[in-house]
Amino acid sequence: MENINENQAIQGENSEVAGAVVLPTDSNLSKNKKMFLYGLSFFVLTVLIAFCVLGFFRVRSGATDGFAYFTAKFLHLPLMSLNEQKIPYTDYLDDLKAIKTMKEYEENNNENLTAETTEEQMSDQVIWRLANNVMVSQIAKTMDVKIEKKDVEELKKQVLQQFESEGELEKELLKRYGWNMSAYEKKVIKPFILQSKVGEKIQTDKTVLDNIYKQAEKVLEQIKNGASFEEMASIYGSDSTKETGGDLGWFGKGEMVPQFEDAVFALKKGQLSEQLVETEFGYHIVKVYDTKIERVKDESGKWVNASKVKASHILFSFPTFEQYMSEYLKKAEIKFYSKIHNPFQIETSNSPIVEQ
Repeated sequence: MENINENQAIQGENSEVAGAVVLPTDSNLSKNKKMFLYGLSFFVLTVLIAFCVLGFFRVRSGATDGFAYFTAKFLHLPLMSLNEQKIPYTDYLDDLKAIKTMKEYEENNNENLTAETTEEQMSDQVIWRLANNVMVSQIAKTMDVKIEKKDVEELKKQVLQQFESEGELEKELLKRYGWNMSAYEKKVIKPFILQSKVGEKIQTDKTVLDNIYKQAEKVLEQIKNGASFEEMASIYGSDSTKETGGDLGWFGKGEMVPQFEDAVFALKKGQLSEQLVETEFGYHIVKVYDTKIERVKDESGKWVNASKVKASHILFSFPTFEQYMSEYLKKAEIKFYSKIHNPFQIETSNSPIVEQ
């Protein structure tokens, strides 16, 4: 009987086990959770990649909306590069927004404003400004030119003098550009200071000035030894008169800067200046071809005799910021990464510009 009871008990236990619901173990729960998280992560990653790819091509196409801005910022996408220094696409969009704000401000506050600025023209202005700032910063490094804190503070004081307070200035900046004072300092004040310092360095570079003087002296000697004045002017002249052999036509006293005028009217008909003539524009080689006396009315309306000369010159101009930048741009390697109008294609047809 005891054996029978034991067998029944065992059978009863087995039947309870066979009919019971098997619950998941901790190990199974952990695996399911991991699988869910992996799946969710994969889905999120797929969506993120899809958005990044879509945004990437939006930026490549030159889009200016918020999605393009977010993608460009998230992926650090460039608009262009200048000598391998990349200009962020977000900088382009920020400045484009500012110039549109300025345009709207001028339209609302200037009734006489008639010129219509197109989207392409505004884009070109932004690109030129961004590229100019990059070139200036690159040149500044080679010249060891830096912005000092005192330079910034001094210029800020000059700007603030036009307003009652910094708060009033910020209100005006927000209305005009959508910028606060910090943004204005970064985007306008500091680039202006750096450009001014670079420009001054270019114009006062003793080595450059000496080279210009030596070249002018060399050409003057060639003319003295029989070289054609007109031919030398067409080769070495640095102003528009080079196209006409340096011809300045007829002119009287008071029409030229004093240093130039004094030198020219001291020469006789057919005479070449023995020395270079220095003016604010540079070094001149001067030749007088003819002279005459004309009857003209003076300031009081009285008829008087006035001396006139027919002269030509060859100008070896002092270095200017504009000339230096133009030459720098011609040699610069520019790459565009977005399908936006390239304002440098016409201006610098000889530059190694590449569109990516």
